[in-house]
Amino acid sequence: IDCSFEKLVYKRLQLADEGLCLGIDIEDAAREMARGKEFQNAKCEYGSTEDDTEYFYVHIPGLNEDSQNEKDYDKEAYKYGISMKHGEMMFRRRNLGDLFDVPVGQLVELLRSQLQAIEKLPGHQVIQIVLSGDFCNVDYVFRKVSSAFSDRQIRLKVCPEHQFAVAKGVIGNRLRSLRNGGVMERSTEQGNGE
Repeated sequence: IDCSFEKLVYKRLQLADEGLCLGIDIEDAAREMARGKEFQNAKCEYGSTEDDTEYFYVHIPGLNEDSQNEKDYDKEAYKYGISMKHGEMMFRRRNLGDLFDVPVGQLVELLRSQLQAIEKLPGHQVIQIVLSGDFCNVDYVFRKVSSAFSDRQIRLKVCPEHQFAVAKGVIGNRLRSLRNGGVMERSTEQGNGE
């Protein structure tokens, strides 16, 4: 999602630079804008009740706003299809969905293939899917995944401490193994042909 946003910003900055000579390193600016707090906050809030404004703005780093009258600069940028206001680029929130749809589709396909593999095992049925990680903590993602599995009797939950889910799972499995007197095996392939 961040990479897609960076490419979008790069294209917009490139268009604006052709007509306005922005005087910035477009590649660096696009990268910083994708990693900046404005986009990261908009991305994480997407689809939630906190996501209540039509637009969000991302500061364009290195832009020298003093070089022209700010209002004229914004008007000129608009001629090139770029919405700018006070040295910030404007984006419609609803367009964030376009950035999410491909990775959400990939997640749904991965989950479907995992479900099929599990349900081929005799006596196994999936009744719950627990999502973890920052990506799955976005309301838009949760709703899309929920709707993809709405035809099945599967509960979908988000792990409350999604950042630590995998680590806690590994530790929990190891503790269970030790309590049961079991030994965890771990195999690795050697890369030197042996």
